Amino acid sequence: MELIDFYYVNIHSLFISFIENKRHMAITLCVIYSKNLPSPSTATPPQIKPEKNTQLSLN
Repeated sequence: MELIDFYYVNIHSLFISFIENKRHMAITLCVIYSKNLPSPSTATPPQIKPEKNTQLSLN
């Protein structure tokens, strides 16, 4: 019985540490991603240039 309890506690602690690591990784990824993203106030929509002029000149 003691061996089974010891095994269960080890698996349980491993599982908890695994979950904590996953959560920590997710938080750091979110922080890195949000730092790389431009803020909404400074972000400008991409300017779409019409390609009709170039197509007409090519033809």
